[in-house]
Amino acid sequence: MLLFLIIFQTLFPANIAKIPLNDILKDVSLLCLGSLGDLTLSYDAGLAAGYLLKQQGYDAYVVGTLDTLSKDDKDPLNRVNVSAFITAHVYSLFARGLATAGIIPIFDGTILDKEVVVSLNTRDATYPIVVDSEVKKNLLSELGYNGSVFLSNEIGKYIDGIKLS
Repeated sequence: MLLFLIIFQTLFPANIAKIPLNDILKDVSLLCLGSLGDLTLSYDAGLAAGYLLKQQGYDAYVVGTLDTLSKDDKDPLNRVNVSAFITAHVYSLFARGLATAGIIPIFDGTILDKEVVVSLNTRDATYPIVVDSEVKKNLLSELGYNGSVFLSNEIGKYIDGIKLS
């Protein structure tokens, strides 16, 4: 089985998109989704983005960062809202839309806001999170995050495992 997995990963490596939402859906950003009066449209945006990513051959999409919007953000379009509650709600709906379209949603845990993580947990939005250090992996465990957490170099194997199942 291990040999089969190695051959599979070599022939069909995981294709993971990590590009801003407004590069996939023109004129739609995470900030836009977090500013709408009807946050449920985030599901539709995830579904639309997922279909477009699937057409381009992607298996997974890294969704934003688990951080809230602040005044000093270099790229505010890649943040959802100042509220951790709204940020988690948009991410959970967007991720569900991606999954419906056949794209594996992955949360970007390179920046962690504890309140966003707790809010995701309360929504059972426990999609995989990719982090850049063991420290962040341990922090998510301490926060009681129920989803899978991977280091950057492990995520391809995880996606390949899902593709095989």
